[in-house]
Amino acid sequence: MAKQTSKNNMVHSAEAPSAPKNIFLHLFTFVALYISAVSFGSLVFGYIDRWFPDRLAPYLYNEGFSSSLRWSIASLIIVYPLYLFALRYLKQEFLRHPALEQSRIRKWLTYFTLFVAAVVIVTDLVTLLYNFLGGEISSRFILKVLAVLFIAGVIFAYYLFDIRGKAIPNVRVFAGVVSALVLFSVLYGFFIVGSPQTQRLRRFDQERSQHLQQIYYQVRNFWDMRLGLPATLEDIKKLDAFAQIPVDPETDAPYPYRIFTENSFELCATFSLPSGSDGESTYKFTPPPARDPFNPYGDSDKVLTHTEGNNCFDFTLERVPKEMRDVLQ
Repeated sequence: MAKQTSKNNMVHSAEAPSAPKNIFLHLFTFVALYISAVSFGSLVFGYIDRWFPDRLAPYLYNEGFSSSLRWSIASLIIVYPLYLFALRYLKQEFLRHPALEQSRIRKWLTYFTLFVAAVVIVTDLVTLLYNFLGGEISSRFILKVLAVLFIAGVIFAYYLFDIRGKAIPNVRVFAGVVSALVLFSVLYGFFIVGSPQTQRLRRFDQERSQHLQQIYYQVRNFWDMRLGLPATLEDIKKLDAFAQIPVDPETDAPYPYRIFTENSFELCATFSLPSGSDGESTYKFTPPPARDPFNPYGDSDKVLTHTEGNNCFDFTLERVPKEMRDVLQ
C-alpha cells in the first residue's frame, strides 16, 4: 500500500507543471493585467478629454488623440482576452494541482499588484485633494479620478479576495460587468476613430495639409529672395533646382495656385474629410500673422482647418526687413 501511494505521488509530481512553466504563466497573467488596466484607463481618459474639453489642458495636436485611442483599442483587443484565458487556465491548474496556488511567485506577484493598486488609490485621493485646494477642480478632473479609483479598486478587490483564498460574491456577474465595460469602451472607440478606410482618408488629408504648408514656405522663401511671387509653382525651382513641389498624395494632381496681387496668393486642395472629424481638440495654438517679422511663416497654420471637399486658402505676405531676414536664415 505504501509503495502504491509513493508511486501515485511520483506520478502526481511528474504531471505537475515545471517551475519555469509556473513562473511564465504567472508573469504572463500579471503583465497582461497591467497592460489591460493601463490601456483601459487611457481609453477612458481619452473619452473624458473629448466629452469635457479644457482650455487650460495641454493642447492636442493632429494625430495625438486618435493615435492614442487606436493604441489602447488594439492593446485591449489582443491583451485582455489573453489575460482572461491565462487566468482561466491558471484556475484549472490550481484545481488539478492545489499546491501551485501557494507558490511563492504567485504570492509575490499578487502582493505586488495589491501594493501598486493601493498606492494608486492613495495617490489618486491625494491628487484630488491637492487640486481641490488649488481651485482646479472640474467635471473632467473628477471623472478621471473616479476612473482611476474604479480600475485600481476592482483590481485590488479581486486579488485581495484571491490571496485570502475566498471567492468573490457573484464572481460571474463581477467578471461579466468588467468584460462588458471593456467591450463597450472598445466599440465606442471604433465609433470615434472610424474604420481603417476612414483612417486612411484622414492620413491623406494630413499629408495634404503638410504639403500646403510646405508650398507656402517655398513661396514665402521665393518672395523673400526674389522680391516677388513665382508665376507658377514650377518657378520655385529657378531658386532651388532640387526643390520638390508636392502633389496630391492620392491623385498625384498638382495643387492649384493662383496669384491675386503682387503680395497675395491662393492655394487649394480637395480634402476627403473635415478637420476635427477624428475628435482632435479645437483649441489649437493660433500663431501671430505673417506680417510679424519674428514669425513670418505663422500664417501657414490656417490649412489645418478645412471642410470636406475643395478648400482654398489665401495668404498675404509682408516684407521682412533684410537684417531680420538674415537673422531668420
